[in-house]
Amino acid sequence: MPALGMGEAFVAVADDINAINYNPAGLAYLKSSEINFCYLKGLVDTNWGVISFAMPFAGSTIGISCFTLQGGLLEVYDGSGRLTNTINAQSDYMAVFSYALKVKENFLLGFNVKGLSSTLGQSYNAAAYAFDAGFLYQMLKKLRLGFAVQNVGGEIKYIEVGDPLPLNIKAGFGWEFFTRKELDNITLAVDANYPNDSILRYNLGIEYQNIEMGAAIRMGYKFGEVLGCYTDGFSAGFRISDRMVHLDYAFILKGEMGFNQQISLAIDF
Repeated sequence: MPALGMGEAFVAVADDINAINYNPAGLAYLKSSEINFCYLKGLVDTNWGVISFAMPFAGSTIGISCFTLQGGLLEVYDGSGRLTNTINAQSDYMAVFSYALKVKENFLLGFNVKGLSSTLGQSYNAAAYAFDAGFLYQMLKKLRLGFAVQNVGGEIKYIEVGDPLPLNIKAGFGWEFFTRKELDNITLAVDANYPNDSILRYNLGIEYQNIEMGAAIRMGYKFGEVLGCYTDGFSAGFRISDRMVHLDYAFILKGEMGFNQQISLAIDF
């Protein structure tokens, strides 16, 4: 997934199937159908995976995705301290339907409809629905603006305890400040995120793409995102591709907690 290597600064440069996760309006840039497989190795024994498909259709683009998040194993002990069972700590599944269109040549709109099912400790179940919306505006030939609202919905409730969905408002720009037609380009991206459960945070990313070789190198940094006792910081990644197949790799440093790794495979057809 290109965005991860760029510090997830992607709301304004979203132009492939990964736009589903950052700004669904970017799906309208697709010129052919694309399928994507992605796996993220998280901290300890957590992991995240997704299968996505998007297809241009009747002047617009439609997409469907299936996500899964596995929270690792949880050991259960009895009153005497003996291990009695090992269960899944958390299992989340989400289905997403996406739609995007070009309102004008320089203005794109996109939407996601999400359905989420979550299980805690194999005993407590909850479900929720959410909605995303975003737009992209080509302000200048090399400058693009993006805006998205994510996870608009109600609560996710286990038994009688409900928590609001992680609503996030994001805006940013992408600037191709160096281009050589059909040879290479350098893109700078900056995002601002305002989630309902955290502070305002900023993402910065840069990508060098060699079009002739079908390769890209990315770096990024997150500012002000606190998770537990550490702060997300530096990330990097690369892409290797031919005309139809694209392989992306990224890693994210997590301070004293180590790092995450992600690999994805996208196929155009």
